[in-house]
Amino acid sequence: MQNDERLRKLTEIERVSSPEDVDVLIEALKSDDVLIREAAFDKLKQFKFPQVPVKVAKLFKDSEAYVRNAAVLLMAEMWDLSKEELTKLLHDPDKDVRKLALDSLHYVVGDPSVEDLFAFGLDDVDVNNVIAAVEYLGELQSKKYTDRILKLLAEGDNEFLLATCIRALSKMADERIAERVVQLFPELERIDDITLMAYLRFLESFPRTLKNLNTLIDLAEKKWDIALKEFLDLFAAILDTTELSAEQKDRMFEFLRRIFASDIPSPNKYEVLLLMARLNPDHVKREIVNYLYSNDPMIQLAAVELIDQFSWVDYLDDLKHICASAEGEDLRAAAELVIERFENVERE
Repeated sequence: MQNDERLRKLTEIERVSSPEDVDVLIEALKSDDVLIREAAFDKLKQFKFPQVPVKVAKLFKDSEAYVRNAAVLLMAEMWDLSKEELTKLLHDPDKDVRKLALDSLHYVVGDPSVEDLFAFGLDDVDVNNVIAAVEYLGELQSKKYTDRILKLLAEGDNEFLLATCIRALSKMADERIAERVVQLFPELERIDDITLMAYLRFLESFPRTLKNLNTLIDLAEKKWDIALKEFLDLFAAILDTTELSAEQKDRMFEFLRRIFASDIPSPNKYEVLLLMARLNPDHVKREIVNYLYSNDPMIQLAAVELIDQFSWVDYLDDLKHICASAEGEDLRAAAELVIERFENVERE
C-alpha cells in the first residue's frame, strides 16, 4: 500500500465515530497493512455501541487468524455489551467458534459470572473445548465446579484432558478434594506419561496425600528420564512435610545417588545434591571436597551452599581456593559470602 493511500485510510479510521460506520472499521481490520489493522483494532475498542458485538462476533468465522484473534479480544473488551452474544456463541454448531468464545471469556476481567459460562464448555462434544473450559476454570481457582471436573477425571480417556483436569484441580483443591483425586489413581505405574507428569505436580502441592513412598520411588526408578524435575520437586515437598523412617530415607537417598552419577543436566545435579544432603548429610560431607572441585559449576555451587548451610567451617581454605579460581561470577559471589560469614564468626 502506498503511503498516501495508507495516510488517507488512517485518517478515515480516526474520524469514524458513528455506530453506523462500524463496517468501515471491520473492513479495515481485515487489511493486509499492519498499521491499518492495528488502527482499526484500537478504534473498535472504543466503539461501545450495542450493535457492534453482533458484527464483531461474525469475525470468529473469518479465514484470517489475526482477524479471529482480534475479534476474541474485542468481545472481551466490550464485555458489558457482548455478554449475550458470547453466550450464544458458546452453543454455535462450529466447534472452532465455541473455542474462540471460551478464549474471549478468558480475557474478561472482574466478572464472576464468566465461571458459569465456562462451565458450558465442560459439556462440549469437542474434547479440545472441554480442555479449554477446564483450564480456564482452574485459573479462577474456584471450587464451584470441582465435582464436574473430578467426574471428567474419573471417566475421561484423553490423556491431555486428564492432565488438564489434574492441573486445574491442583489450583482449586483442598486436602479433601486432593484425597478424592488420589483415590482415582491407586496404581501409579498404570498412569500414562502425560498424565503422570501432571499428577506428580499435583502431589507436590499435596504431599501428605501420598500413600506409599516406596511405590513412588519404584516408579521414579522407571520414569525418571521423562519426569526427573517432577520427581525431584515432589521429593523436596515430601521432605518438607513428612517425617520419613530411616529405611525410607535410605531408599530415597540411594535412588538419588544413582541419578547423580548418571548423565543428567547440571541444574538437576544441583538439585539432587541438595536433596541428598537433606537425607544423609554425613555422606555428603565425606564427599564435599570432590563436589567442591568438580568441573561442573552447578555441583560446585551446591557444595558451597551446603558448606554454608551446615556451617562446615573446616572447608574455609577450600572455599578461598575456589573463590580465587572460579570462572563464573555466581560461584565466586556465593563463595565470597560464605567466606565472609565464616571469618566473621571466627573473629567473634
